[in-house]
Amino acid sequence: MDHVMEHHPHWGIHYFAYDWFSAIRTSLVRQVKYDTFITVYMSDCDFYPRVRAAGYETLNSVKTCPDMKVEVYDLVRPVVLPLHNYDRMAAILEAEKNVTVDRNAWKRREWRLGEDVGWDNWETASLQYFRAKWGTRQEDGDECKQVEINSTAGQKSLRRQPFEGHKPLYTRRLAHSAAPDRA
Repeated sequence: MDHVMEHHPHWGIHYFAYDWFSAIRTSLVRQVKYDTFITVYMSDCDFYPRVRAAGYETLNSVKTCPDMKVEVYDLVRPVVLPLHNYDRMAAILEAEKNVTVDRNAWKRREWRLGEDVGWDNWETASLQYFRAKWGTRQEDGDECKQVEINSTAGQKSLRRQPFEGHKPLYTRRLAHSAAPDRA
């Protein structure tokens, strides 16, 4: 990271194995916040373009650290790793590379029916919110790519501001009224 900080002073996110593992500058997340109404993959589609539009670079370790080998293990089931024994841990991780089950099957087995229904509803509502926020449409192709555009001087910008041109379908207004005097 010393190399990155020296040669890329405006770095915001540094991806290793795309974004399965990444370093995020802490001052960045104070300025550009994750939108917690958007779940999983689409939250990145919302966050990364706003990071670049704020003037931060998103870097890939393949380009910035070509001599570094990054190995990411996509564990498809819970695994207990002996952290005190590197050789044994490496052997377990290597063996897990050959496991071919649905990567979220273990999680779904643990869920009760309500949790499964809740997740499906949350994910559906999240996608609707993302589309309302950015004005994207599934029929126009990759919705992540619809959020930002390449603009002049290599700087990226947002196609439009969130909720530009329309208000969200549902808004809540808090009525603040003073309590009546009881004299």
